[in-house]
Amino acid sequence: MFSKKNYVYLKDKRFPRLIVVKTKQFNKSTRLTTETWPMRNNYHSDNLLYVKIMLMLFGLNMFPVSGCWRLLNYLLVFSSIVSQLYQFFWSIVLFAYSDDPINSVLWTFQAIYAFAIRFILIHRAKRIHSALVIMTNMVPFGENKFRLWSIICLLLTLSTMLFDFLRLVIWFIWGPNEELIDLYTSILTDFDVNLPLPVAAFTDFWTYCYATIGCLIVSKSFYLFTFHLASECYQSLYSFCQETASDPKRIRYISLMYHKVYNLKDELNEALSSLPFFWYSQIFFETTSQIVRNTKDIPSLDWSKVFFRWGSYLNLLIITIYITYQVDRFTIKEMSLVGKMIQLLTDTRPVNEFKSRTYAVDKSILVNQLIQTPTIIPSAWSSFNIDRTLIVSFFGAVVPFSVMCLEFQQIINR
Repeated sequence: MFSKKNYVYLKDKRFPRLIVVKTKQFNKSTRLTTETWPMRNNYHSDNLLYVKIMLMLFGLNMFPVSGCWRLLNYLLVFSSIVSQLYQFFWSIVLFAYSDDPINSVLWTFQAIYAFAIRFILIHRAKRIHSALVIMTNMVPFGENKFRLWSIICLLLTLSTMLFDFLRLVIWFIWGPNEELIDLYTSILTDFDVNLPLPVAAFTDFWTYCYATIGCLIVSKSFYLFTFHLASECYQSLYSFCQETASDPKRIRYISLMYHKVYNLKDELNEALSSLPFFWYSQIFFETTSQIVRNTKDIPSLDWSKVFFRWGSYLNLLIITIYITYQVDRFTIKEMSLVGKMIQLLTDTRPVNEFKSRTYAVDKSILVNQLIQTPTIIPSAWSSFNIDRTLIVSFFGAVVPFSVMCLEFQQIINR
């Protein structure tokens, strides 16, 4: 611990980071009060309105709501869980009555992953919400990036659902509809259910997109939105540093602000780190299964079969790759901003030369912290980091695993 006349630097119990506390005279009986930076009270619910709506629609909301909104939220959560249960049991029925068990296994895994994602977000709602509120306060109010970002995430989700809807319509209207019709017809006949074929197909489509695919995509969009917000907090930190770096009284505020941003991102990464683990494991399993399933049909594949078989899978794969690149871009931006802060602090001299010694000590501590741990790199359950090299490693692992599965399949078919 390093102490001076008016301020003390010590380790915080909750976060293993240095913080600044103010005291007139440091001794065992002194009551320490934490010094805070001047937060910009710019939080407004409209900035997160579209994010709330997007999460509520798919039963993933972790923002406090009241009145009619609370009732609507409960209804949407209940409908999403019921739809997901329907999809889970439907996958079991497909496995029992279909000649394509791989597809039903994939659907079952997706339903399980969606259940896990919904449980994680609801279980950690308070931690995530409190961190997001503080981070939103730290960002200048005039920028509408959050609203625009949430609209893009919502459009991305809806476009994927519309793609699957278009695929289902084409499947009924055009030629390659025998597989779908035969499957539903046999299941409805065996269970003696008097339900029209289009109603059964579109009900299955809706539950699949709403409860399973929608949950996977919305959780990814929210994950990306969260780290986008963290990146904007680092930008706000750099702007704050530019304005006050030469003020000896403000150097401690800069240090506290940096540690606060670091701890908030660390808290969010810890709360959300299990989500990318589910996404990448699901995509890995589905990529391998798609390769094994379609290898024998490569000579007879045409655009319609590729469209019908690989449509949803390619959407999820492209969105996962996009998430990876964007999160890595945010991290690179934060590292660049921290580097600029280090250069700015190194080149800045205090306005008041009388306090230059105190200023130099405070600045050196802050610069050392910036160099040692500039920012948190998002990770998946501490198993791997979310960066661009992950994509290369992903496909590098898929290819040999798929070849091994194909060899086992050939041995079984002999």
